[in-house]
Amino acid sequence: MKIGIVAAIPLAMLAMHYLLPRLSRWMSGAYTGSEAFETAHFEIYAPAADVAKSAGEVAEGFATEFAGRWGDARGIRLPEDRLLVYIFADHAALAKHGLLKQGQALERNAGYFSAGERLIALVGADPEGLRHELTHMFVALSWPGAELSPWLNEGMAQWHETGAAGSFPASVARDVAAAMAGGSALPLAELLDAEPSDFTGEKNRRFYFEAAALYAWLAERKPAALEKYLAEERAPGPVRPGALERATQLDAGAIEFEWREFVADKAR
Repeated sequence: MKIGIVAAIPLAMLAMHYLLPRLSRWMSGAYTGSEAFETAHFEIYAPAADVAKSAGEVAEGFATEFAGRWGDARGIRLPEDRLLVYIFADHAALAKHGLLKQGQALERNAGYFSAGERLIALVGADPEGLRHELTHMFVALSWPGAELSPWLNEGMAQWHETGAAGSFPASVARDVAAAMAGGSALPLAELLDAEPSDFTGEKNRRFYFEAAALYAWLAERKPAALEKYLAEERAPGPVRPGALERATQLDAGAIEFEWREFVADKAR
C-alpha cells in the first residue's frame, strides 16, 4: 500500500505540472471570453481569437525591437516568463476587472499595467495603447527599485506609442502649442512635480500631453542629455532634485524657453 502511494506521488506531480497551466489558461479565457493566443513572451486574451492574435503579433514585434534597440543603452530586457495581456470589449468590462484586481473602477483609464501581477489590461486592441502599456511594463521590469517621475513615466510611454524608435505626434504638438499660446499650459515646475494622481484627475489631458512634449524635446533636441537624465531616473529610489538641469546643463528658465520653442516649431 505504502509503495503504491509513493509511486503515485511523482505521477500526481507530473499531472499537476501538465494540467495547472492549462487550467489557468482556460480560466483566463473564460474570464475574457476567448482562449489565449501565445507568443514567445505573451499570453493574450481577447473577446475574439483574431483580435488576440493581432495583438499578440503587435506585442511580440514591439518587445523584440524595443529590447534590441534599448538593451545596451538603457538596460531594457525581455521578460523571462510570459506576460499576460487582457483585452476587453468595452470600459464596463475593464471596470469590472479593475474592481476585482485593483479595487477601483478605473474611471478615466483606457488601460493599465501591473508589474507585480505581470499583466496589462486594455479596452480594445489599439496598437498605440498596447505599446504605451508595454513601455511601462518593460521599464518597470528592467529598472527594479526606480521610482520614476510621473511626467517621465508617461512622457516616455507616449513617445513609444508609435514604436520602439518613438515619435511626437503633430496633433499633440498643436494642442500643447495652443495651450501655451493661450496661457493655459502647465508651468514647467508643475509638470516636473506632478503626482501620479495628476494623470488621472480632471486636468489629466494637460499633464499627459505636456509630458509627451517635454520628453519629445529631450529625445529630438537633447538626446545625450536624455540618456544622462534616464541614468539618474533608473537608479533605485526617487530622482534627486535638479536632475533635469544637471543633464541638460540648463537652468529651469532656459529649459522652459527651449521646450516652448520646440513645441511651437513642431506645431507649424
